[in-house]
Amino acid sequence: MPSKIILLLFLLFFLQYPIQWGIASAASPSRERLLTIAIGAFNDKFYSFAENQFEKYIESYPHSPNIDRVYYLLGRTYYLQGKVLEAKGVFQKVVHEFPSFEHMGNALFWLGRTWLELGNQEEAVKYYRRLVFRHHENEHLSEAYFDLGNIYVQWKRFVEAEYYLRELMSHPIGGDTLTQAQYWLGLIFFNEGRYREAEKQLDKLVGNPASSQKSFFREALFLLAEIRLRLSRYEKARQAYLTFTRLFPKDTLYADVLFGLGWSQYQSGDAGGAIQTYLQFKKRFSDSKLLPEVRFRMGEIYLQQEDYTKALEEFKGVVQNFSQNPRFGQSLLHMGWCYLNVGEFEEAAKISHKILKLPAHEREKYLSQLILGEVYFHENRYSEALPYYFNLINIPEYRENGLFKMAKCYFYEGKFKDALTNIEILILEYPDFKNMQELLFIRGEASSKLENFDLAIQSYQQITKANKTRKWTTHALFNLGKIYILRRDLEKVKEVFHRLIEDFPNSPLSPLAAFRLGTIYFNEGNEEKALDAYTLALNTDDKRVLAESYFRCGEIYFKQANYSKAMENFRAIEGNFKAQTPWYELAQFEVGNIQRQLGKITQAKAAYKKVLKDSKDPELKGIIQKMLDELEMEGSRQ
Repeated sequence: MPSKIILLLFLLFFLQYPIQWGIASAASPSRERLLTIAIGAFNDKFYSFAENQFEKYIESYPHSPNIDRVYYLLGRTYYLQGKVLEAKGVFQKVVHEFPSFEHMGNALFWLGRTWLELGNQEEAVKYYRRLVFRHHENEHLSEAYFDLGNIYVQWKRFVEAEYYLRELMSHPIGGDTLTQAQYWLGLIFFNEGRYREAEKQLDKLVGNPASSQKSFFREALFLLAEIRLRLSRYEKARQAYLTFTRLFPKDTLYADVLFGLGWSQYQSGDAGGAIQTYLQFKKRFSDSKLLPEVRFRMGEIYLQQEDYTKALEEFKGVVQNFSQNPRFGQSLLHMGWCYLNVGEFEEAAKISHKILKLPAHEREKYLSQLILGEVYFHENRYSEALPYYFNLINIPEYRENGLFKMAKCYFYEGKFKDALTNIEILILEYPDFKNMQELLFIRGEASSKLENFDLAIQSYQQITKANKTRKWTTHALFNLGKIYILRRDLEKVKEVFHRLIEDFPNSPLSPLAAFRLGTIYFNEGNEEKALDAYTLALNTDDKRVLAESYFRCGEIYFKQANYSKAMENFRAIEGNFKAQTPWYELAQFEVGNIQRQLGKITQAKAAYKKVLKDSKDPELKGIIQKMLDELEMEGSRQ
C-alpha cells in the first residue's frame, strides 16, 4: 500500500512539473507527458517504472523525433538493472540505426561496456576505439582508455596497451584508476625489458600507502624487486624482496622471492646471507622448478669462495637429478673445475671427456678442453696439455687464455723460443691481459735462458715500474739483481736489492737479496754494511744461506775482536747446521781459534781435533794439524 501512494505522488509531481531532456517542442501533450514521466523516474532511480514507460513510449511513438534518445535511456535503464544483454541490444540499435544521435559517444561507450561484461572483448574494443578516436571530449573517454588498456594488457599486445594507458594518464585521474594504470604500465615495461621505465611506475605505486590494500600490490612489489635485480641495483632489490617476505610470508610467489633474494644478497656482498636464503629455499621448496637453479647458484658461490667440496655437492645435485636442465652442462663443467682444484685429476679428466660427448653444450665443450689441458699441466705433462690449449686459440672467447697456457707449457718444456713467440703474440693482441705481470716474468725467464739479457732486463723492468703485484715485482727485482751480478754491474745490483729489501721486507726473497748484498760488501771490505746485510739474511729458511750468513757474521765479529758475538754466531752453526759443510767445519775451526785467542788452549785443541776427525777437506785438515802441532810445541816449551 505505501508503494502505491509513493507512485501516485510521483506521477502527480511530474504531471505538474515536467522535466525536459531535449524533447522536441512539437510533441503532443500526451507524448510529452509520457516521456517526462519516464525521464523523471529514470533520474530518481525508479528504473523498473522508467523501463515500462520508455517501452510504452517506443511502442506508442516509434517515429518520434526523440526516439533515438528514448532508446538510449532505455538501454541505460536495462544496464542499471543488471539486464546487460537487453542493454547491449538497445545500445546496438542506437549506434547502428541512429547515426546522427547527439550523444553517440555515450552510446558507443555503453555498447562497448556491455560487450565487455558479456565477455566479448573484441566487440568491446571495436566500439571503444570508435569512441576514443571520434569523440575526444566525451565524458566517458577516460573509462574507455582504461578498459582498452586493460584488454590489450590481457592480450599481451603491449604497444597498443601502452598507447591507451598513456592517453588515460594524460587526463586528470587519480585514486584506483591511477594506481591500476601505473601497475599495468609497469607490467608492460617489464615484459618489454624497459626496466628503468618500469621501475619509475612501480616505485611510485609501491611508495603510495593507499596502494598497499590493492590486489595487485603484491605483484607490483615483486616486479619492482625483479626489475632492480635486472638493473643490478642489488641492495634495493634485496630490500624489496625482504619487504615481500615480511608482508606475504605464505604467498604463492614466495619461492620466486627467495630465489631473487638470495642472488641480490650475494651480489650485495652478503654471501653468507645468500647461502642461508638458498638453504631455506631447498628446505621449503624441494619440488620447485627453480631448485636446480638454486643449487647451481649455491655451487657458484661456494666455487668463488674456493670451498670446492661444498660446491661439488651442489653441482652433483644438478647433474644427478636434473639431466634435462639447461644448467646440466655448466654444472658438469664446474664439477670438473672442483675436481681439478682438490687435486682429483682423474675425476676432472673423466668429467671433461663426458662433456665432450654431449650432443650440445658447445661452450662447455671448449672449456672442458681447457680442463683437460689444466689436468695435464698440473701433472707436469706439458706436451699432452698443449693440444688442448691449442684447440682454444682459434676461438675468440678463449684465444687469450689458450695463448697464455701454451706459453707456459713451452716454457716448462724448455722450448723457450716457442714460449717467447706465444708471449709476443699475446702482448700484441691483448695489451691489457689480466696476467700481464706473470707473462712478463716468464718472458724475462725465457730470455735469460736464451742469454738475451737485454730483453730479460726490459721485461723485469716493466714489472718493477708497474709495481702492481707484490709476487711478480719481488721476483723481477731479484732476477734483475742476478743478471746485474752476471754483468758485474754491482751498483745496479745494490740498487735493485736495496729496493727489494726496503719495499718488501716480508718477502722471502728479501733475506736472499740481503745475503747477496752482504757478500758484495764483504768483498769490498765494507764490514759494517756486510754485517747489516748478513744479519737481515738470517730471516730466511734456506739452510745454506743461513749457515754462511752466521759464519760471515761470526767472521766479522772475530775481526772486530768481539769474541762473544763471534762465538754466538759460530755456535749457532754448530748447533743447527751440521750438514752444511764446509760452514759447519769452518765454524768449528773458528771456535778453536777464538778459544786460542782467549788462552783456552785445552778447549781450542778439542775444537781442532773434532774438525780433524770429521772433515774430509785435506787442505783444512792440513791447516788444523799444523795448528795442533804449534800448540803442542808451545805447551812443551812451557
